[in-house]
Amino acid sequence: MIEMAKKHISRCKVYRGWHSSPTGKLGISSPSMSSEGVGYYIAFNKETAEFFGRVIRPAELILCNPLDARGEIPHILSESDEMMEKPKRSDSIWLSALKEAINKSGTTDENWGKKTECLNQTLTDVLQEKGYDGILIEDWGVEFARPRERVKLEGCENG
Repeated sequence: MIEMAKKHISRCKVYRGWHSSPTGKLGISSPSMSSEGVGYYIAFNKETAEFFGRVIRPAELILCNPLDARGEIPHILSESDEMMEKPKRSDSIWLSALKEAINKSGTTDENWGKKTECLNQTLTDVLQEKGYDGILIEDWGVEFARPRERVKLEGCENG
């Protein structure tokens, strides 16, 4: 069982099967290689890590304040219609942050293909500004890359 306690350092055994960089090597992260934030993609089981591809190896995940969105869908990856709707009071923290990032990045249904990289960068910025250092989604998650380890897209610095 994976236990992630808010505001406390959490450790758990995971598999690292993806890094959001053009080379797949640890170091600089890029929004062009992301689906739910810019950083290190981890899986809680080997089967999911194999889905990510690349080199799979056991790792330890250490997060101080991950957003726990398990039970919700990976909206960007699944291209959900819900994320393009106007914000609602009933939106979860995850969906609310995503809608904020969509608004800040200027992403629309019409420019989706051209804006997904900016959306990923902006989503990571929004969540880090709220104090999250990663996100957990079902049987995988993202440990966000620190700002100095991230490629910043031109024209997308402020969304």
